[in-house]
Amino acid sequence: MYPKSKYFNFDQLINTEVNNSCLILGPSPNMFNFNFKNFEGKIICIGDSILRGKNIFSADYWIAANNEWPVPDYLPHLDIINSFKNLKFIFSDSALYNGIWTKSDIYLNKKLNVSWTTFDERHFK
Repeated sequence: MYPKSKYFNFDQLINTEVNNSCLILGPSPNMFNFNFKNFEGKIICIGDSILRGKNIFSADYWIAANNEWPVPDYLPHLDIINSFKNLKFIFSDSALYNGIWTKSDIYLNKKLNVSWTTFDERHFK
């Protein structure tokens, strides 16, 4: 028996953060110039900014759109993804699975311990 999937439909994000402050955080040395301690809004991480700030802030969302990082099908990356709590992981399946990786919803439902969904940034659908 598989654990309960934490998959959510991308459309469920619409208007979920209305009236919340939001920080979209990319990986750069300047990201540490922000006063995270006094920020009460939602933090959306792009790329590896979530790793760079892991001990400084708690991200609410992690967005990825490539076929190299992070790859839930690769155990070291899966362990990193699953190390975050109360996170919504949103990744482009059209980018991630356009090369050597093959998407399996069964695998993702079984292995991802964070809330997750996908989007089509290649406009295939």
